[in-house]
Amino acid sequence: MGLLSSIHKESIINLLSQTTKSSYILAFSDENGNLLEVVSESKHIMQFHIAILKSEPITSFFSIPNCKNLNELYKEPHKEGSLNQSAKFCSNNRAESLSEVANFMTSLHLSDLTIFRINPALFAAMISLNSYYHHLSSIRNQRIAITDNKGKLLAYTMPFNDIFPSSQKKLLGTNLSDILTIEQTESNSEETDSTELTEIIRINKGKEWSNFFKPILNSSTALNIDDNGNLIIANSSETEYSYLELVSGLNTDLSDFSIECGGIVTKGSTANIIIRGVSSDSIPMIQINPPDYLGYNISTIVNRLLLKKSAIPVGICDNIKIIENEPFLLSINKHDTKYTIKYNSKDEIVWNDNYPFSAKSFDRIYLFLRPNSSLTLSSFSIMSGPTLSVSARNSQPAIATTSFNENERFFHVHKRTEVWNDQMVQQYVFEEITDLKKNIINLERETERLSLLASEKDYIIGKSTSIMTINKNLSKVAKANLTVLIEGETGTGKDVLAKRIHMLSDRRDKPFIKIDCASIPGSLLESELFGHEKGAFTGAVSARKGRFELADGGIVFIDEISNIPINLQVKLLSVIQDKCIQRIGGLKKISLDIKFICATNIQISTLIKTGKLREDLSYRINQYRISLPPLRERREDIPLLSEYFLKEASAIYKREFNGFSEKTMAILCSLSWPGNIRELRNEILRMALLSEKPIIDDKLLFLNTNCKDLLRIKNRRKKRAKISEEMFVSSVKEFGGNVRKISEHLSIGRPLVYKLLKKSGINLDELRLNNTSRIKN
Repeated sequence: MGLLSSIHKESIINLLSQTTKSSYILAFSDENGNLLEVVSESKHIMQFHIAILKSEPITSFFSIPNCKNLNELYKEPHKEGSLNQSAKFCSNNRAESLSEVANFMTSLHLSDLTIFRINPALFAAMISLNSYYHHLSSIRNQRIAITDNKGKLLAYTMPFNDIFPSSQKKLLGTNLSDILTIEQTESNSEETDSTELTEIIRINKGKEWSNFFKPILNSSTALNIDDNGNLIIANSSETEYSYLELVSGLNTDLSDFSIECGGIVTKGSTANIIIRGVSSDSIPMIQINPPDYLGYNISTIVNRLLLKKSAIPVGICDNIKIIENEPFLLSINKHDTKYTIKYNSKDEIVWNDNYPFSAKSFDRIYLFLRPNSSLTLSSFSIMSGPTLSVSARNSQPAIATTSFNENERFFHVHKRTEVWNDQMVQQYVFEEITDLKKNIINLERETERLSLLASEKDYIIGKSTSIMTINKNLSKVAKANLTVLIEGETGTGKDVLAKRIHMLSDRRDKPFIKIDCASIPGSLLESELFGHEKGAFTGAVSARKGRFELADGGIVFIDEISNIPINLQVKLLSVIQDKCIQRIGGLKKISLDIKFICATNIQISTLIKTGKLREDLSYRINQYRISLPPLRERREDIPLLSEYFLKEASAIYKREFNGFSEKTMAILCSLSWPGNIRELRNEILRMALLSEKPIIDDKLLFLNTNCKDLLRIKNRRKKRAKISEEMFVSSVKEFGGNVRKISEHLSIGRPLVYKLLKKSGINLDELRLNNTSRIKN
């Protein structure tokens, strides 16, 4: 350091320390960038590895253009000891120990190097933290990821990193979409550009100061009111601050506001303002922490205006002029997330706080005066209004999900576009909602179960369009005295639907008589329906009521009506039309009040064409027709039906089941179910019986030998397992790469053929080309 006198050295250090805008390291280097001496290091700066900085030229730690000598950066003549020539460069993070202090990782530079040429052989190097570092430091305890416009991760906090297992810890440079699934959700919130503010406080008279402010003073502070009602504050202490606490609070998260403070500086700095300060009633702040350590601090000192959040500088302006005995006006305006700090009505600091404090935080406001300062306050006012767009800011525009080792987690995602150091970036804030999501899923499942319980009594289970239409009109049909015809394949639930109609009708307290025509021999069917008198035929030893007579006042359900003999269909037509019967061997007509429901598994038009059903009878039973679709045409109902039958299994086996695995449900929904709902019910009850876990696993499906679809899948898997690579390659050569013939020969699908081709490394184009050449030759 003999190149510079000690006087020059001290003056340069003092000059740089006064002009720097943040925490810094000050050092001297030679023309080659080698550090000669670290002369000043702020204790608030992040931990730089000084030893590393000294190990190589400083040019290797910052993005400095290739030059053999730092003098190449300067073209103008120099003056010894001057600082009027400087160059600024950003870091490459090599000497910054990020995780030790800031709790985040980034590929963006966090500090800047400013080089001042003192003489051709001596340079002053000042390393200072940029605004990007201050921002990340203020949000380091949140789950935040920052990407470029293409989604590549540029920075993230440690809490975000903790989402992922140790095997995926190297995240910088990866795409966010590769490690998270983010689904956008619709937002109906409306933003607004302006908020109407209402004045809530204005002080410009002496007595009002004491009404609104509570003084918290040191022993060296004096308060007086002059003849004009102005408040005079004089703090003669060399080390302690004086505070005035506003008695009424202001919620700065849920309110837009404007705060103005005006007066005259008689010595030192203007009145400074703290927003969301710690309450003096609950914490001995003066002795432990300043009241701004959890809030915002707007302060002035040495012609500098400073905005701090949680004691970290986030905005600095060096262009203001504090002139003693001249009026000043300091104001803070907030709209949504935007803060504007004005000094004498001129915008000085504009800052967007996209990560505000929780609404439950402190909301005290303080005026404070620095040591060895005095001023006269002539006015103070607060205007406030609701932040109309706060619902938009707090809305959840997207949901992210992760799944590691079957441990699924959910996050609300807030996304914002920001500009940091002239680079456009995307900031994602992740708020975990895993417990909330699981509670919602459990609630939905329970609601669905309750819905199934309700449907068991009144309606048929399903949410498909066809079933919803049936349910919509079911109550009207049940209460009307019409004959109902139910068409549907075997197992579609015709019996269940008939019982639902009975439960919804006014006849619910009367008999429900089911007649299964397919199970009663034709010779006995007439007696079963109409009854008989004593001695009407051999074996009729006593009179007997028929099923029609037993159902008087209620409902008769005739299942598989096409099995009724044609000669008996004439008598049935008379009963439906006249509502009266005669027993076999009897002469008396018996009047009845019956509602008829008929069912068939064959369409009525087909029955008429084949002669199995009289056309005139079809008109009588078809006053209202309901067509039940097969289960393969209402697959969206399979999850509901499966849950219902699993609940039934719980009651039968006296065990608790928690549902089906995703794979099991996917397979259930993909099958054709030729036996329809009856087959599905049998499958669920069987799987529940064999299951050793509360979650039904898909492996149990392949034990059912009655399900053709499952057998086909099982056999296909067996065939795949038997196909060796040698067998496959041989088939490919035999058929010259003809995928269709290979697929038919091996009994596998074409997609699997292409998959095995890729696995075996066989190029079909080359194979076919060789075959063509061989044929030509």
